Amino acid sequence: MVVSTVFLVLPSITDNRIPPYLVVLAVMLFLFGIIRLVHNVRKLEKDYVRISDSYISLDRGVALPRRKIPFDRIESVVPMEKVILLKLEYGEEKEIYKELLEPEDINELQEALAAQRERGFG
Repeated sequence: MVVSTVFLVLPSITDNRIPPYLVVLAVMLFLFGIIRLVHNVRKLEKDYVRISDSYISLDRGVALPRRKIPFDRIESVVPMEKVILLKLEYGEEKEIYKELLEPEDINELQEALAAQRERGFG
């Protein structure tokens, strides 16, 4: 499919009917789409949430490092239908999306947060 598209567009490029910057933009968007596709497939294999003794770390995507949230920064936890909302110091909030977790992982996360809440989050 990609090859046939290239052969259809190639005459327009060589005749200067399609500006070269549009071709470069199209190729960049195509490559970005491939990167996103690979990321989404691999996301199923990665841990979205990791729980440590002193913090929770969350996966933030392709090029961003994991976000570490120390338990002592968490002021409260609000379980909602589709997310678990962590209310942090200074009015900051972080959502943990339940759809990215297995049901048993949701229960384990809620138990870990409850245990930390009993200890006073820190």
